[in-house]
Amino acid sequence: GAFPALDRSKYEVDLFAILKNGDWIDGEVAKRYLQGETVEKGERFPVKLLDCDLAFPLLHGPYGEDGTLQGFLEILKIPYVGCSHTTCAAAMDKVIAKQIFIANGFKTAPFLFFRYGRWSIEAIEKRLNYPLFVKPANLGSSIGISRVQRREELENAISLAFKYDAKILIEEEIKGHEVEFPVMGNEILDVLHPGEILKGDQFYTFEGKYSKEHEIPVAVQADLPKEWVEKAKEQIRLAYEAFDCRVFARFDCFIDKDGELWFSELNPIPGMTPTSLFPKSAEAIGLPFGPLLDHLINLSREYVRTHSI
Repeated sequence: GAFPALDRSKYEVDLFAILKNGDWIDGEVAKRYLQGETVEKGERFPVKLLDCDLAFPLLHGPYGEDGTLQGFLEILKIPYVGCSHTTCAAAMDKVIAKQIFIANGFKTAPFLFFRYGRWSIEAIEKRLNYPLFVKPANLGSSIGISRVQRREELENAISLAFKYDAKILIEEEIKGHEVEFPVMGNEILDVLHPGEILKGDQFYTFEGKYSKEHEIPVAVQADLPKEWVEKAKEQIRLAYEAFDCRVFARFDCFIDKDGELWFSELNPIPGMTPTSLFPKSAEAIGLPFGPLLDHLINLSREYVRTHSI
């Protein structure tokens, strides 16, 4: 994704990858691994990482955008691109993120959360209305998520979610335009025009996000009334500040039939492949992939310079 697009006349670039067993690999081995080659073993500690002036984390899910990698880099005193470990941790836990949205006066779908063994269908049906989404609290990329339309489907959906996390979230479905707002900046923010997931009645699955065979169409520039978008952008700016975001992030939301914004999630590391919405949205305003990466790196260096970290 981003690795080939970095300008080699400006940067000396090394590629690092983390195997499923937690080992680190880098250089040519990492390139081959990301192209599908099997690699069994790497290093427990990536010594070459200590030579880096700036790290650019582009991992999703646990140990990538949940704050652990960011905290690790902070301990090593290596500046990095993107949000802090605190912001990442809050964003990764969907329950905590929703509580922050609510505490700051933003709308989010009615929800309940449960730890393993403490849920009941009666409690869910007393508080929430079908259709429902059942989600692991701490996973991304739509893994372990189910859309439930009736009681008969609920138990299986809950069992699936608990396979991935000891805490799960159950929330009502919000009807409306499913939109994603890319944001860049530190003190001065650029909130880009939202893209829209054109899924119809489908659920935006892992395959829909990453598989060509099951790809769900995305409109890079959502066709929405200008006043709805401008009003939503103001809320996005406030939410970015509420979560103490920096450099870049993406907010996933719904805009209902009345133009009201409902917050779903904050992604502290948006998808950054050439076909991902964030780079496509930047390209739509005249910022191609390579210059976009330059801009994010410069924002990170600016943050480090002004905050003495």
